[in-house]
Amino acid sequence: MPKRDILWWPARLRFGGAGLAAALVFASLTGLAEAKPSGPVIKFSDPAFDFGTAMAGDAVLHDFVFTNTGDVTLEVTAVNPSCSCTTVNDWTREVTPGQCGHIVLQLDSTRFNGPVTRTIMITDNDPARHNLMLSFRGTVRKLVGVNPPMIILKPVADGGDGAVGAAKITDNLAEPLTLGKPVCNNSAFTAELKINQTGREFQLIVRVAQPVPSSMLQGTVSMPTSSDRVPSITVPILILPQAPLMVSPNIITLPPGPLRTVTQETVQLSNWGKKLLSITGANVDMPGATVQIQELQTGREFNLVLTFPAGFKLPLDRETSLTISAANLVAPLIRVPLRESPVAGGKIPPKSPTMTVPPFSPKL
Repeated sequence: MPKRDILWWPARLRFGGAGLAAALVFASLTGLAEAKPSGPVIKFSDPAFDFGTAMAGDAVLHDFVFTNTGDVTLEVTAVNPSCSCTTVNDWTREVTPGQCGHIVLQLDSTRFNGPVTRTIMITDNDPARHNLMLSFRGTVRKLVGVNPPMIILKPVADGGDGAVGAAKITDNLAEPLTLGKPVCNNSAFTAELKINQTGREFQLIVRVAQPVPSSMLQGTVSMPTSSDRVPSITVPILILPQAPLMVSPNIITLPPGPLRTVTQETVQLSNWGKKLLSITGANVDMPGATVQIQELQTGREFNLVLTFPAGFKLPLDRETSLTISAANLVAPLIRVPLRESPVAGGKIPPKSPTMTVPPFSPKL
């Protein structure tokens, strides 16, 4: 080996040894600094508690455990749940370095059904975690489930769809369930109970009685049960009568004329009646306006797209309307009035006294 290499090699070794030693000292000091932070430090073993599945009415209790990993006494000054369903049983106000504290929380699951998440805000003197969030999460099941929880009926005067509704009743109790005869508190509807699975699953069927009511009605269906924990079940009923044919909007409003640009308006027709609807024609009784008929669902849903050219203006001396010709209607013509919106300054263009037309809801 050349002499210069012999002289250089020990120097490189000595330099490498010194660098390694310095690195080890620095790593050791850094580790000590991380192991012993200054001030109070709060650390939870699990800030998010998943309680799994609970039955409605069960008290879900959990002890959130935390440790003070700092070198100054930790002070927990407040524990604030996000809602009244969560209560604080107790908590440790002061925790010395290296010791553990506890926050005992309880969730009242009575009014829940399905996934639940509730949060709790912790306030302490840890400068890095002055406000800390804890959480409860899980799934709550009703002792006896009703799906949907309310039966909504939308009957049509001529006996179209929507006069019958149903809800599934499921027994989540350990023991089999027996249901008694359903009782309606309103003569506008009747109820029938069917058994899907003995002691476990039932179907409540509700029908609107004839004649169909002309306005919204509310009521309930109640059934006694064989369970002491759930002695009865009550299902809300909502009846929303529908016109056989819905026209929206029932008045077409245009900007003040003459129109500056080509303008389009859309009228929607929804047929809820027993018979399918056939539109044979549509027009506006003014030159220049055109109507395109779009059948979205055969005999049930239609769009009428009205196009008005630039310069179009409604006359002030007579009523102008969209006229729709349809088959399978008692009155084969549907008229939708056209109006101008108020002009600048809030003034409304004068109208003929004969322009007042009631909303259209023909019988099919």
